[in-house]
Amino acid sequence: MLENENLVVTVANNGKEGTKAVNRDEYDCVLMDIQMPIMGGYEATSEIRKSKKFKELPVIAMTAHAMAGEREKCIDAGMNDYVTKPIDPDKLFGTLVKWIEPGKRDFTTVVKESAVVTAEEDNLIPESIQGIDVVNGLTRVAGNKKLYRKLLLSFKANNVDSTHAIRKSLDSDDMEDAERLVHTIKGVAGNIGANDLFTSAAAMEAALRYSDEEQYERLLEAFAEELDFVMKSIDNSLQTGKTVKEAVIKDQPLDVENATTLLSEVMELMEDDYGETENRLELLKAMFDSSEFKTEFGILTSQIDGYDFDSAMETIKELSRTIEDHGKKQKV
Repeated sequence: MLENENLVVTVANNGKEGTKAVNRDEYDCVLMDIQMPIMGGYEATSEIRKSKKFKELPVIAMTAHAMAGEREKCIDAGMNDYVTKPIDPDKLFGTLVKWIEPGKRDFTTVVKESAVVTAEEDNLIPESIQGIDVVNGLTRVAGNKKLYRKLLLSFKANNVDSTHAIRKSLDSDDMEDAERLVHTIKGVAGNIGANDLFTSAAAMEAALRYSDEEQYERLLEAFAEELDFVMKSIDNSLQTGKTVKEAVIKDQPLDVENATTLLSEVMELMEDDYGETENRLELLKAMFDSSEFKTEFGILTSQIDGYDFDSAMETIKELSRTIEDHGKKQKV
C-alpha cells in the first residue's frame, strides 16, 4: 500500500533487524511495531535514540492497543506519534505527511508507478464474505483488491494450527507466547475486516494479559470457533476465484526451467523489492497450483508473507533441487 503511493519501503522482521537497518541506511521515517519477536518496539526505539544522529528521526508507533495511556507510553519511550491497528489509510498517510519533511530524494532504486487495477483483478473479491466486512477490509488497503485477496489467503494459510499453538502455550504456562499469538490474529483480523473475530481475540488477549484463567479458558472455545468460521468462509468464497489464465495453465506439466529461474529471481528480490517479488510469485503460483509441489510452494509464500526470509531462502533452495530432480526423471 505504501509502495503504491511511491514510498520506498524497507521491511524488518523484528526490532533488532530494524535498528540495524536504521544504522545502515538513511530513512525519512520509521514505522515501529510495538509487539515484535527478539526485540520489541520500545527497546528498539531506545536503541535508536542512543545515537545523537537519530535524535530528529521520526519514529511512529504502530500497535493494536488502543487503551487509554498507550499513546503517552509510546511518546515517553521516545516515539513521535502513534497509529492504531487496524490501520486506517487516511490516518496513516496523514501521520506520515505530518512527520516526513518534503523535498527531493535521490534513490538508487526505481520507484514503481501505482498499480493499475485490471478488469480481471476487479473480480478477485466477491461483494460479500460471511464473517468479514469486505468494504471495511478494502478500505484498509486503499481499495487494492489484489492485495486484499492476498491478505485473506495468507491469513487462512498462516492460521491453520493457531488454536493448537495457543493451547500448547497455555498448557506450558507460557502466557506471553499465547498472548502474542492471539494479539497477532487480532491485528490481522482487524485489517481484513473480520470484526467478530477481532472482538473475540481482543477479549481473549485481555484475559491472557491479566492471567484470568477462568476467563481465557471460557473465551478460547468461542475464539477458536470464530477463527475456524472465518477461515472456512475465506476458503469457500475464494476457492472459485481462479482466473482464466490459471485455468488454461492447469493441465500443463510444470515448466522446470522457467520455475527454477523465477525462484532464483525471487531469492534475489524478496528482501529489497517486494512488488517485483509479488509479480514472480504470481507467475509461480500459476505453475505450482496444478503440480505435486503445491504444498511446498504454499510454505514458501507463507514464509515470504511473514517476512521470514532466512527460511524462505532455504525453502527455495530445497524446492529448486526437488523440481530439478523431478525434471530429470521426466526426461528419462
